[in-house]
Amino acid sequence: MHRIKTFFVLFILFLSIVFSVHSHTPAFAQEIYPEWQRIESPRDRIFAVTQHQNRLFAASEDTGLWESSNGGLSWNRIFTTLFEMTFDASGFAQSRNTLWAGFRGGGVCRSDDGGRTWQTFNAGFQTQSFVGGIVQIGDTLFAAVENSFGLQAGGIYRTEIHKAAWTRIGTGIPTTVPEFSGLHKTEANVLIAASSNNGVRRGNIYVSEDFGRTWEDRRIADAFQVFSIQVVGTAIYAGTTNGLYRSDDDCKTWRKIGLQGKLVDRVSVQGTGSGGTIYASVDGEGLYVNDNGGNGFWFNMTKNLPIEDDFISALFMYNNRLFVGLSANNGLWSIPLTVVSVRDNAEISGVTISSIFPQPARDEASIIITTDRAVSLSVSLHDALGNTVLVMKSGERVSAGKHSISANLRSLSSGVYYFRVNASGRTATRALVRVP
Repeated sequence: MHRIKTFFVLFILFLSIVFSVHSHTPAFAQEIYPEWQRIESPRDRIFAVTQHQNRLFAASEDTGLWESSNGGLSWNRIFTTLFEMTFDASGFAQSRNTLWAGFRGGGVCRSDDGGRTWQTFNAGFQTQSFVGGIVQIGDTLFAAVENSFGLQAGGIYRTEIHKAAWTRIGTGIPTTVPEFSGLHKTEANVLIAASSNNGVRRGNIYVSEDFGRTWEDRRIADAFQVFSIQVVGTAIYAGTTNGLYRSDDDCKTWRKIGLQGKLVDRVSVQGTGSGGTIYASVDGEGLYVNDNGGNGFWFNMTKNLPIEDDFISALFMYNNRLFVGLSANNGLWSIPLTVVSVRDNAEISGVTISSIFPQPARDEASIIITTDRAVSLSVSLHDALGNTVLVMKSGERVSAGKHSISANLRSLSSGVYYFRVNASGRTATRALVRVP
């Protein structure tokens, strides 16, 4: 009886591993991704990041503005001397060599020399406005102003980019929104204002298709608050108090794509179309990844991030790296995004990877390759970062037929690996799971 139970458990484990590999999701994501690397500075909370030419700018909570010219691996503080830039940053906008930054309590600040020096840009505001998002379209700048403490009517404000003269515009959007989570634009210049604190009104997404003149409430019905928006081509992703949503029609309709019931703080998408890789931070749980456009399983890739009693306040990609900023004094962390996709491409013209056995494997695995003609064959095994760990054949001429090639796995740690088969210049891949 004990042997039957043991066999049954191992069989179920085998099926679950095979299913996770072939369902186009990142199996054993904790092993696939390397550990996070801490960036020495800034150490405080990062709210907003932007790229300008070959530099990155990050706005922090206590130490103001920071700049990186080496892809975010190290940062230098910019001493702006502006009191307005010590408030919480909500976002950036830019045109040529001019940058604008919005602040909750500091209004808007502007740089005309690519971020080196800054000045205020607040004429027209009644007070030091609480700006919850900023967007530039042509010669016009838009700002989402929060009705914080009743100091100034909230809503959407507009000015020309050459001189500050802010005026409130637009019908259909309330003046009483206490907190915006951002202001965004699509490729067609549709404006999207997201609310992370709805106040007395349940609307959480407001959309304008006429440059801010009129606004429609295109709420996500079963999501109370929206904390993050990312626009990727024609797709709009929203992180909410009820998971992650996607719209492909300018927020007219929304569909759930994962993490329902969880509070998604930030979302970042790599690639376009329905099969992009989505990174989403969940309050209290860390960072999740899905490499099939939200279809299938989500895997937690938090690993060594000190996320306990903390949450991710910034999430961005640059130069093939993923960066997260933590909300406490844990600063910036980074991880490379050179991870090989887990999707199999098991067949190329004239060559098929027929099978791999055993799967999962422990000490040794064999790959069966079938060719319909003579080819020059190379077969190698790679880890999740694309590094070559074993070479079984290197440009060997083989005849048409079935070929069995073995790989000794004893020196490899557990995790997901990839057979790469190159036949006369064409490449096929197949995943292999190595267990202890």
